[in-house]
Amino acid sequence: MVAGVAFISNSPSFAQEPNQSKAPQFGEYGYRHRDLHERGTIQQLMDVTGKSCCDGGDGGECRVTDIIWANGATFFNHNGLLCPFSIPVNSVNLPLGARAVVCASKELHQDEDGPKGCPVGIYCAGASGGS
Repeated sequence: MVAGVAFISNSPSFAQEPNQSKAPQFGEYGYRHRDLHERGTIQQLMDVTGKSCCDGGDGGECRVTDIIWANGATFFNHNGLLCPFSIPVNSVNLPLGARAVVCASKELHQDEDGPKGCPVGIYCAGASGGS
């Protein structure tokens, strides 16, 4: 914790180049999704929340990412953007090298209805130890 900011991060920087490949990159929709299933992380989130975290009924998917707590707010790293969210961060077991998971929609905000480039729906989140 530095100057009131807590980071759960496994990447040295949030500055990233736009994704030119078709494979999901760190923090993007579907990044390491299979690992999350194989480790049982997604099942843990579904058990804790009592809902289908992966899709939220709207076609979402879980991805390995960073979660950042700063000045009383919670954010996650979505391809270099810090996207705010207000749902609880649950304590879960994560795959090797992962620090956090967020299940969110593929659809992104495009205008003033939310932070541009951030997922429209955020369904559940988990980290080692939770919030």
